[in-house]
Amino acid sequence: MSQSLPGLAKNIMPPQVYEKVRFDDAKEEIRLLKVVSFEPIVECALKVMSLRRIDSFAALSYTWKNALHPEQAQVSENEGFKVVRCNGVECYLLENLFDALAHLGRRHDQELFWVDAICIHQSNLEEKTSQVQLMSAIYQNATSVLVWLGKADDDTDNAKHIIDHLGNLEIEKL
Repeated sequence: MSQSLPGLAKNIMPPQVYEKVRFDDAKEEIRLLKVVSFEPIVECALKVMSLRRIDSFAALSYTWKNALHPEQAQVSENEGFKVVRCNGVECYLLENLFDALAHLGRRHDQELFWVDAICIHQSNLEEKTSQVQLMSAIYQNATSVLVWLGKADDDTDNAKHIIDHLGNLEIEKL
């Protein structure tokens, strides 16, 4: 379901999503996302955990727009949003983030994800500031860091081959 929300240029997470999942900055707590179901709507849940006590989670880095065709992804009143439900509240995600969650939630062994746009209450400046200061530690403590560039296309197999090749090179040769 793609919707147009006038005048909105980024993911829309209503404040109610965060009401029951507050955390203590002094304890270095963060929110983690779990994709609970996919049908009939993507359903997610946030939970608060201490950054130092989390056994396993994946940090997700993603492109905000379509990286291959930025001219097709200008943020405007007609920007496509996808509806998800997070902690029982209807939320709107930009299409690329929605695609990442739908793909990774179904195919990745990891159960918990950290996604800045969802796990940080972006409208709360104090929270945003404190969580940004933890971002280095979040990425360092993640079991894995996943990079989402977008849905597969005709060039995906070539890109995978190049990445595999680069991964096998010695650092001195790079």
